[in-house]
Amino acid sequence: MAEQPALRTRPAWVDDDLFPFRSLFVEVDGHTVHYVDEGTGPVLLLLHGNPTWSFLWRDVITALRADFRCIALDYPGFGLSSPAPGYRFLPEEHAGVVAGFVDALGLDGVTLVGQDWGGPIGLAVARRRPEVFERLVLANTWAWPVNGDLYFEFFSRIGGSSPLRFLARRLNLVVNAFVPTGHRRRKVTAAEMAHYRQAQATPARRQAAAVLPSRITASRSFLAEVESGLAGLSHLPLLIVWGGADRVFRPQERERLEASFPDHTTVIVEGAGLYVESDAPEEFAAAVRGWLTS
Repeated sequence: MAEQPALRTRPAWVDDDLFPFRSLFVEVDGHTVHYVDEGTGPVLLLLHGNPTWSFLWRDVITALRADFRCIALDYPGFGLSSPAPGYRFLPEEHAGVVAGFVDALGLDGVTLVGQDWGGPIGLAVARRRPEVFERLVLANTWAWPVNGDLYFEFFSRIGGSSPLRFLARRLNLVVNAFVPTGHRRRKVTAAEMAHYRQAQATPARRQAAAVLPSRITASRSFLAEVESGLAGLSHLPLLIVWGGADRVFRPQERERLEASFPDHTTVIVEGAGLYVESDAPEEFAAAVRGWLTS
């Protein structure tokens, strides 16, 4: 797989009306990490999943930046971020980059907001930087190994198989399949789909998304680390905002998160899918604002 050329400027295909934020770049361990940093106030660190990027959070950022400092980054290989040579796009590597990003920006008093892979990645960082994080917001995610769970085993083995990885790289399968089906309340617009496709416009750029399905089971050690760290984070207040019509994460994942955090509040957004923050951004932003200001 050819190395991805580094992106250090915002490409022309990013629509300034659809993504009306200043694009910033910072070097972290040899990676060029793109992020947006909007608003002032308590810090919200917004972490995306697969195959999305900071673009996923745009409506939430617009809704919350009057009261909060909203920081959303792209993992190397996603969005507008570029990996250093040899990067394998593993979730454990992404967690290391996010930890380095937190250090580079000198963040503190942070509320972690993680969805999909952003959940375990963010929780791993919170375990490594406990002095930085004060609250957690999790949406349609998990935080433990799922090996032996036939539901996830099937998804990981099929999605991570060689034919599917080939199709992901050649036909942008992960974007074309996941993004539309992850929205249940509304239909993703052609302009939005163009931004997800352009972010992974070449086979090399699609490698990051192609890798992650297999890591649901292959990154067992990393997920075990995340699970073992939950006890040390269980004192933190947790808000769960859950897309009730998600076809990926089940009620039992939400219930297990609730059981892990005694001080939790749950908001179920009925009819919303996996990408609840994009599918129902008004409800998502209202839940976060109401919880943080109550």
